Amino acid sequence: MAPMRGSGGIAHSFIVAEHAAEAFRSGAVLVCPQYLRSSELSAARFGAAALSGRFGASAALAGTSTTVDVEVRSCAMLDLVSDRVWPALPSSLLGVVQAIEDLREQLAISTKRLLCEEMELQLLNYAEGGLYVKHIDDGLGTADRPVRRSVSLLLYLTPDHWQDGYGGQLRIHPAASGAIARVQQLSLDNEGNGVEDIVSGEPIDIIPVPGTLVLFDSATVPHEVLVTRRPRSAIVGWMLEQRRFGESIERVALADRAWIHT
Repeated sequence: MAPMRGSGGIAHSFIVAEHAAEAFRSGAVLVCPQYLRSSELSAARFGAAALSGRFGASAALAGTSTTVDVEVRSCAMLDLVSDRVWPALPSSLLGVVQAIEDLREQLAISTKRLLCEEMELQLLNYAEGGLYVKHIDDGLGTADRPVRRSVSLLLYLTPDHWQDGYGGQLRIHPAASGAIARVQQLSLDNEGNGVEDIVSGEPIDIIPVPGTLVLFDSATVPHEVLVTRRPRSAIVGWMLEQRRFGESIERVALADRAWIHT
């Protein structure tokens, strides 16, 4: 598969990975507006729509079940790396997957995490009224496996001119009572790579602006998706790493489920 941005893609992956590693160390979420160029975004939207039309999409809680409590998560999901879907991925989405793979390789270096080549990658379609209640990603979908979710990512394929009033914000919660929520916004433009640091004792909402990439630590960031008032799509994924020696899978899974509805 060809890199999504040609020779420039590796440079962007390096820059994003370095800033992501720094954000993770400080407990922050990294937000990269305009990660996808306009032409890439349009192509990815077209490919996602074609794929959804061909295969349909099944509602599933983090890909672990064919049924879902719609009060917990209400959206349609398509597993992009399944044996059924992967061979049919259009070239525009293959490019996105390649860019994410490049980023995974750079993140393994910058974070010093032993990230597996295997990733979870899904296309989510939120209809009007879609949501996902407060939770932590680690333990969901991997509770019975020797790997855990390490890095969470979202890539918004939202329609152009998305407004705050349309809903669908990613709400970042403080990790505990008395703690802070922190978001760092990285500007990827020709004038440099500036970072805006946002810190609050209250939850911070990230608007799903089209083409934006969001990265955060899967084990430490409680978050939710607020109710959307317009249909929208996103690519979401989790980079995996081996569990630490002696780590209790059951303990991790129970701890994560405790976040739901809290």
